[in-house]
Amino acid sequence: MVTTIRVDRVGRLLDLAVVPRWLTRSFLLGIALYFVGALGATAIWYADRPQVFATFVLPHLPIIAIAVWMAVSVLRPAGWLARIGIAVLLLVPLAWTASAALALAARIPAGWLWIVPAAFRLVFLAWLGVELFVGTLALLRASRAEAALAAEPRLGAALMGAPPALAEIAAGRAGARALFLLAALMFAFAVLQAFALNISPDVTWQAAIAACDVPDAAKAACLAANAQGELFGQLVVWPLGFAGPIVIARWIEARARRRVRDTAAAAMARNTTAAPILFLRAFRNDQVALPASRPSPMRWLLQRTRKQHYLDHMLVEEFAIYGPTVALGRPGQEVPPFGVWRDYLHDATDAVWQAEVARLAQAARAVVMVADDGRGVAWELEHLAAANLLHKTLFVAPPDCAEQAANARLWQSVEAATGLAAASAAASGPAVLAMFRAADGSLQLATSERFVASDYLAVLRWFIRAGAPAP
Repeated sequence: MVTTIRVDRVGRLLDLAVVPRWLTRSFLLGIALYFVGALGATAIWYADRPQVFATFVLPHLPIIAIAVWMAVSVLRPAGWLARIGIAVLLLVPLAWTASAALALAARIPAGWLWIVPAAFRLVFLAWLGVELFVGTLALLRASRAEAALAAEPRLGAALMGAPPALAEIAAGRAGARALFLLAALMFAFAVLQAFALNISPDVTWQAAIAACDVPDAAKAACLAANAQGELFGQLVVWPLGFAGPIVIARWIEARARRRVRDTAAAAMARNTTAAPILFLRAFRNDQVALPASRPSPMRWLLQRTRKQHYLDHMLVEEFAIYGPTVALGRPGQEVPPFGVWRDYLHDATDAVWQAEVARLAQAARAVVMVADDGRGVAWELEHLAAANLLHKTLFVAPPDCAEQAANARLWQSVEAATGLAAASAAASGPAVLAMFRAADGSLQLATSERFVASDYLAVLRWFIRAGAPAP
């Protein structure tokens, strides 16, 4: 029996969820900081009047609770309570756009110096609102199985924007956590700037109206004189205040992720007892570079510092919760790249290398193999079949096999070596990105029209969660 899923549907869901997840967790952190700061100030100023303190605290608790509910809903979208939270979240961009449109309408009689920043605010909030609306709608419309694969496995790490591996590593976790928290604070500042854009012009507008309470003939010149600061602030200062923290946060986050991978790799080297996840690939494609999906404007801004995705980074960041991820290093490589832990066998004979692969494959909890037509990969394919290890192996096509003819040739070679009949499925319909044999013996095929990083993450989650023991 053959089961086929379109894994690119989950990949698109992961792509669309980027903006809602960033907005909700950044807003949650922003209002939490505001609440803690205001709470401390109120406790100091009104230490002798506890009733004032209670009057401040009680109205804010529902706001914090709603923010937590929204953030958790988009990170764990599978439950019915999360569906309700996502549905409520759909109203937010509508409220943004409506408030900005009303502000624009109020400024139209005042002249272009007031209309331009108000129109900019309307366009920006509408753009941000569309990305939020599309992402939350995709989460709401996803099936239960798709929502389960899109759910983040470690909620605490996800609320910081960190990979799941952060919750598992021991050494170096404090430093990585501090960096992720700093990046999250910068993201929260950018989101608060977006909300400030929706409030500050009204403050300036009301001040100008109060200052220009003069006869109609003189009001236009008065309003124009008061609009210069507004024009500069809304079109120059505010965009820098919004985009600047995001760029800085992405730079910090990139360093934090590198620290997690480095620390996790060191932990893997010391962990000699846990069953590993074995990563097999051709040495010429050591880390397996994965193309990114075509981003929307906001996702481009949020992900612009991630110039390249690598499969071995993904294995460490996402799946260290299941066990250490190991691979054999490329002979002659002096400095190991950041990613999975590599065991180097310099100047080893083929017999020694093959014996080490056989040992690791037998001990592994799961094997992730990037299929290839090379001689070494061909031997590994034959060994996995001969040693009866196909039940715990995920076979993945590299990104350069997305084209139909190349894809069909790849799976024909895999079928010839292992007996797993994926070639017929690859010859028609969307290209086969990955396959594995389930516990009941059925063949599971994942097809995609994109072969991008989010599709690979979706298929890895599908395989590991279905086939690997619970962490």
